[in-house]
Amino acid sequence: MPYSKITSKGQMTIPVDARKKYGLEDGSIVMVEEVKEGLLLKRAPDIIASAGTLSEFGDAGDVIEGLVRSRRKAFR
Repeated sequence: MPYSKITSKGQMTIPVDARKKYGLEDGSIVMVEEVKEGLLLKRAPDIIASAGTLSEFGDAGDVIEGLVRSRRKAFR
């Protein structure tokens, strides 16, 4: 099992095999979820790519703006 060290800035490197397997590249956003076993990293869905599927919930532009705003708040 690969492992990674946390830096003084709270950063870590995801092993290259895992990055390739899960399509994580420079700029990818991951979600960190607390689970019983510890922390679970999940690739965040691409909001722009899924805009068409969001149309049933309202105007895609408004939905995307709201999602981006909520993400910015979550990362502060």
